[in-house]
Amino acid sequence: MPPTSMEPTTRAVLGVAAGVLLMAACLPVAQRIDEHTDRTRPMYEDRRSMEWLQYRSVTDTGGAVPLQVSGGESVSIAGEVFTPSDGVTVVVRTTGSDPYCVQVSNQHGDVSDWACLDEEEPPIDPGAPPDPGL
Repeated sequence: MPPTSMEPTTRAVLGVAAGVLLMAACLPVAQRIDEHTDRTRPMYEDRRSMEWLQYRSVTDTGGAVPLQVSGGESVSIAGEVFTPSDGVTVVVRTTGSDPYCVQVSNQHGDVSDWACLDEEEPPIDPGAPPDPGL
């Protein structure tokens, strides 16, 4: 009598093999995403810090500080010294309807969008402990 369907163990083995092949095919993509995240993390951390410092400058003095600073250079804002990460450039513009906008880039050619002050959701201190309610 000829078999009419695959045995359950054969289907299970084929399913596992297909899953392993799918994961192996996704590995290079996951590695590229991870590499991109690792190389852009310092610039986004610098942007978050600069947004906070500019916000403090606006609330303390009434104005933001336009600037362009790269790794190895330092600038004083709101009573704190800021030095960007190696390979990162931080630009702050103070033109237009927003009090300030911050953009960062790195030596790999990655460039962030402009992050402008949203007075309804101002930046938070990147050095503050996380909110336990989140």
